[in-house]
Amino acid sequence: MPTNLFGKLPTVSELLDKPQLKKLRETMNPAALVSNVGVYLDRYQRDFKSRVADFPAPKLHYLAESLSRWLSGDAPAGIRAAINGTGVVLAPELGKSALPERAIQGAYARLRDYHTTPLEAQAEAVRLITELTSAAGAAIVNTRTAALHLTLNELAAGRKIMVARGELGETFDGLHLPNLLTAAGVRLVEVGASNSATIADYEKALDDETAAILSIDASNFAGAANAAGPSLAELAALAKKRGVPLLRDVGVGGLQSREEYEQFGVDSAAAAIAHGADLVIAAGNHLLGGPEAGLILGRQKWIDQIRGGALFPLVASSPLELAALTETLEIYRMGEMVADEIPLLALLTTTIENLELRANRLAEQILASPLVESVAVQPCKSHLLPGSMPIDSVCVQVLPADGDVAAMQQRLQENLYPLFTRQSGGQLEVDLRTTFPRQDFLIAGMFPLGLEESPK
Repeated sequence: MPTNLFGKLPTVSELLDKPQLKKLRETMNPAALVSNVGVYLDRYQRDFKSRVADFPAPKLHYLAESLSRWLSGDAPAGIRAAINGTGVVLAPELGKSALPERAIQGAYARLRDYHTTPLEAQAEAVRLITELTSAAGAAIVNTRTAALHLTLNELAAGRKIMVARGELGETFDGLHLPNLLTAAGVRLVEVGASNSATIADYEKALDDETAAILSIDASNFAGAANAAGPSLAELAALAKKRGVPLLRDVGVGGLQSREEYEQFGVDSAAAAIAHGADLVIAAGNHLLGGPEAGLILGRQKWIDQIRGGALFPLVASSPLELAALTETLEIYRMGEMVADEIPLLALLTTTIENLELRANRLAEQILASPLVESVAVQPCKSHLLPGSMPIDSVCVQVLPADGDVAAMQQRLQENLYPLFTRQSGGQLEVDLRTTFPRQDFLIAGMFPLGLEESPK
């Protein structure tokens, strides 16, 4: 372990000068405060040292077995780290987004020993969600699909749900919304036309059997724009007037409205709450950039009803999901390094100049491969979702020496650390908007070495 591993840790004095600890000086004995800060720092160092020391070095025979299986084409199927060169930031087939390092390390630190119950873990995450969004309450389940299904089932089973006709269909990640609503046991009432709905349409459709109004953000549907219709505030006013809750699914939106993705025009949970939604459905692994989870937030009475239902324990998040989510939420709460610590936001905020520098360096290395005929660096478009929400980017275009782009793509995907790319104009493209700088040397290495025929 490097001797300077903890050289950048703050001193006790530096910590005591921070506003968060200055407040405690008014309520705690000064000597006790200094002592406790010192104890905390010592424990932090010991815990980190033990985590590093406990990390097992791989056994030689395990490495040999793994290498043998890979070279023979018999590598086991399953989850593997991959490089996303497709240009789709939220790529459904690649896990949608990478987890923050802090979320991974924090989950390990929380779960490496016996740990407190999921109920306590949920309470910590709920506290952070409500703090970040000003929602009165929140509940967390394992997926966004489960969150929407559970909410509808608890609040509207056997009764009517109003949904604009233009907000129904299949989402970018393959969820068929009419089927989900039917499975939740609600009676779907489609409002308006396929491209528009008015507040009068909602007024006309509402009756005594209506349980709720459901509003679904267009970011759920790749390539779709919001259909013409009433604003969320107008729907909230109508729902309040008629005594029914307004439910809002924010699609890929995060918890807060942030500068990093305001160009996409997506909703956020905090904005939906501010505009009058009674309950909001969001995901942990979309623009929030955390683990897969379904987040339900809003009025406490509806949250209590959902949490008290028989289905809630069946879809509640695991301790691992809650630990990773809590660490992700802590990054937002701290607020200082969000764009650096959340991988998805780091990708979105990388400058074109940075991408060009990386692309030119990478192109030189790839061109040295005998498997490559030519390499070019070109401006291109990435997408937040498949086929929608374009983002300026830079691509490395590769023409294989044998001209077989499909074969090169396939071989790249069969690597131990697979690279997923796209085709454009008869060439293979690696979009650097969706790759991390630490992966550049791996990409370059795949061309002179990774594409050779494996021994049989």
